[in-house]
Amino acid sequence: MAQHDSLDLPTLAAQGQRYRRAARSRWLRMALILLILMLIGIALTYNVSAPTNQVYRLDANGEWSRLDLPMGNVLARADTLVAGGDGSLWMIDGSGLAFSRYRDDQWETIQSFEIGLNPLTQTLIAVDDNQLWGVNGSNMFHFDGVRWESFFKVLPSDFPLAMTAGPYGVFVVDIYGNLSRFWQGAWKHTTVSKALTGVDPESVLYDESFTPTFIQVPNGTLWLAYQGLWKFSGDSWQRAHSDDAWNEAYYWLLGATDQTVWYLNGYGIERLDVASGEVDSFSLQSLGLKDDYIWAGALHGDRLWVVSDDTLYVYEDGDGWQTVANLPGTPDLSPVELVSDSEGAIYVTMYDYGTALRESYSGAVGGTLLTLLIPLLLIAADLFLRYLPEWLQNHRRWREMQRLVTVLPEFAGETPVSDPFTFGRFLLGFGVQFVWIVIVMSGITVTLIQVTGTAHLGLAFAIGAGLGYVGARWLIGGQLLVLGDPSTRTNIRLLMHGEYDHLLERNGYLADRSAVQATRHSNPMWQIYGLLLAGRHAEALPLLRDSIRTFNSGNFVNSALSAANLGYCLMYLDRIDEALPYFELTTHLVPEMATGYAALTHYYLKTKTQPARALEMAEVAARFQPRQLISNAITDYGRLGSQMIHARALAFNGRCDEAERLAERALADRAMKQPVIAASIHVDRGQIALICGQPDTARAHLEQGLALDPNGSDGMLARELLNELAEVGASGPMA
Repeated sequence: MAQHDSLDLPTLAAQGQRYRRAARSRWLRMALILLILMLIGIALTYNVSAPTNQVYRLDANGEWSRLDLPMGNVLARADTLVAGGDGSLWMIDGSGLAFSRYRDDQWETIQSFEIGLNPLTQTLIAVDDNQLWGVNGSNMFHFDGVRWESFFKVLPSDFPLAMTAGPYGVFVVDIYGNLSRFWQGAWKHTTVSKALTGVDPESVLYDESFTPTFIQVPNGTLWLAYQGLWKFSGDSWQRAHSDDAWNEAYYWLLGATDQTVWYLNGYGIERLDVASGEVDSFSLQSLGLKDDYIWAGALHGDRLWVVSDDTLYVYEDGDGWQTVANLPGTPDLSPVELVSDSEGAIYVTMYDYGTALRESYSGAVGGTLLTLLIPLLLIAADLFLRYLPEWLQNHRRWREMQRLVTVLPEFAGETPVSDPFTFGRFLLGFGVQFVWIVIVMSGITVTLIQVTGTAHLGLAFAIGAGLGYVGARWLIGGQLLVLGDPSTRTNIRLLMHGEYDHLLERNGYLADRSAVQATRHSNPMWQIYGLLLAGRHAEALPLLRDSIRTFNSGNFVNSALSAANLGYCLMYLDRIDEALPYFELTTHLVPEMATGYAALTHYYLKTKTQPARALEMAEVAARFQPRQLISNAITDYGRLGSQMIHARALAFNGRCDEAERLAERALADRAMKQPVIAASIHVDRGQIALICGQPDTARAHLEQGLALDPNGSDGMLARELLNELAEVGASGPMA
């Protein structure tokens, strides 16, 4: 006589609803995080903080105006402003992945992703004949106005310090004192101590006081300031001027023409007359320059412009030094660069050395970390809120499973396994997934920024971070890995088309179980499904036992499915009463899934007992339809299976009209194009017709099921029912 389950169905159903709501809340948190990422992107795009890099223009009429950086790009590196001969200005984006050119009163972003710039290494640029030259680490690049050209690993180190480009080629000095020249398509490398006679070979170039500077003048002369003033003759460097030894270390070029060279040294500002070699000196104190410090200089014609703190000065013969005007902007803005164009306009670039919040928008290291801290904290909070309750929940499930499994006859006497849900494993899993999400987010975001440039930084950040976050979460869940796995797709296709022998062979199954072939696609899960749908339940039984024994891995869904399938095997092997504890175990493990409730409905239909309980189980199963399994076909198989078991339970309770309507909806479903799914629906529809006393309808559907799955479990059941139908002569309903 069939037994009755001992489940507290209302309590389990309520628990399943709580688990489902928890899953939905995870998606709500994910949506909230995506919204916040978009807001951060908008903030970056529209510069909600005070602009940190600003460029001001002083025209020939003495009027100041501010140049809006390209597309409001607050990360543009205004400290890298370089003037071209046609009046244009060039600037590096803050990411180091794109360049902006200003001409005709507007900015143009020049994408450079095809040359493979590394944003983590130093990038320098120079302009010659309106063509852009630059170095990025040990690589050099060139833009002729139409296309890019790259030269990889051509410099001795990844740390360039200064560069120039002109008639004598491209010169680069790095922090180690290497002096490299690109001339007529070839590189030549030496050191500053060898090229510049008398230079201290022990100089520390990355010390600010030793930083070299280059200037090209219209007649082609190249000047270098480094422990003195040097002039390039075309073949070698000659010292043009130096002061006393104590003063030679600090030289900084301010500007040069064919006749004069202005530079800064330890004494003050000096002007060298190229023809006579005479030097005019101006001490900073005598000029009354604020803070006795020159930030930057530029020369246009005979007028030298210098900026000190917040004041711009100009020197012109006959007029001497004049204060032009206080620099515009806020007190936190300090000048970092001074550039003159071919039309005589002066550009002053300003940088905000103020608060950390403002520095974050300038690309400073500390500020960048502050900007990134918000999404990182959001991700950590999301993972913590997701996995801590899930870990506690799984710990409780594991204890329940251990209690139930070890008393089952199939596992009697087995030693309980150790707890897989320790706090240490929780922390390890949390850390691994956090790092994985950050890596995926960063990779997609950096790639988008590299493609679009920082002119669209906010949009690239929002899209990249959002896609990266969702993609990483899907990868963690396994959906993309499964759906993208050709082996999985092939296995699903074979299963849905009833090619069970091919599926088993492909996954290394041997019928005598003397061994399991070690094939590349060997997978016990597909062996089990192949055997179950092929109706080879006795062979599937030991595999299912082994599968349940692996529940210490913590995958309760797989363990629950294995328990349900083991119960089905026992039921179809006429060990019906032994099946009930496994169906109960399934329901205890995953009360939020239809699997256990549907299995118990099958049990009561098979034993032809407890029709009210069968319907109650079927109705609960209908509330827990699967949302998405490893493929649409598998999801449809489970969804329609639950729908048809509900219809059979309705028929079992004498509600044939409702059962038939529900079954007809299943027959019209798009999933009927899959042969195995269609076979299962037709066989279930035939059973409903048998219960409701419709033998002709039953025969038609059973024959269709047999034709669609002749070698599978549904075909076997259809054949068995057709034989029974023939034996009773279709004289009445088969109760």
